[in-house]
Amino acid sequence: MEKIAYHYTTINGFYSIVKDKRLLLTSLRNMNDPSEGGYSVDTFMVDYKEIESQYGSKYPFLTILKEQAEQHQEEFKEVCNMPTEPYSTCFSRKRDSLSHWERYSQGMTGICIGFDLDVLYSINLPMLEAFSIKEISYDKESRKNRIFEGLKKYYEQIKQNTKEPDDNKICDILKIKGYTHLAATYQSILYFVKENYWNEEAEIRLLYDDCSWHNKIRLFKQIEDTWKIKITDKAEQWHDLSGLANKEFVIFSTIRSCRYLNLDEDWTSKLIPEIIIGPFSRQNSSELNDFIVDSGLKETKVLKSEIKIR
Repeated sequence: MEKIAYHYTTINGFYSIVKDKRLLLTSLRNMNDPSEGGYSVDTFMVDYKEIESQYGSKYPFLTILKEQAEQHQEEFKEVCNMPTEPYSTCFSRKRDSLSHWERYSQGMTGICIGFDLDVLYSINLPMLEAFSIKEISYDKESRKNRIFEGLKKYYEQIKQNTKEPDDNKICDILKIKGYTHLAATYQSILYFVKENYWNEEAEIRLLYDDCSWHNKIRLFKQIEDTWKIKITDKAEQWHDLSGLANKEFVIFSTIRSCRYLNLDEDWTSKLIPEIIIGPFSRQNSSELNDFIVDSGLKETKVLKSEIKIR
């Protein structure tokens, strides 16, 4: 994934982000793609069985998870279909993009903010991640790769946190309600899958799901004794301080529920290395530079869009 991703917004949206040092995450129930969240459990299992068939001999835990899902089909689907309450903000790999200026910056009068995704993600918790930052998958192969790489990463996190080097013992752990881990993988990809006709957007999405967060907390409280770790108390404290715990409302053309992610702890030019002024913006560059320097972004570059258009 690209290190720098670009968030296109109106001048008012930009002002709020910089002044308040926080990102607005709006409910996915109001997105411009009506098929959001349409990636079904059945389609997921078709993808997963192809992964297990290809890699199961090398990674036995994949077979264990498949068997768990098959042996506990009702419970597996119930966990997969647990309620969700997703909130997101969107970025793009595309810098100074005409279509993005037209679509997301109020007639090309807004601002494009370059975010360093490594710095942004560092705000997160390593094991019980509250939010995800991922590229959108627009085709079957990218979906499968995301599932496979996500499960391998998850498996290594279990080994690291349990300090258990024996793969056989880790597999034994996964035989205890292992289908819940596979269901969690399904939910982790659910809102990062879109139809191929959206691929021009080259979207990278930051997503927080309030229901999934609380489900994770409940799950980890159940298995903390098995893993001999204690992380949920710290996680809940972080959640309160992050701003994500509080549901609020904003109005655009309609009233929408939202959450905010506080950025003040990492608010430097490393987080936002550059800002681009829209092609039709009347914003004075010097005034904008004074504004961001006053906010703490002393080394952030202020640039003008290179797109020539009348």
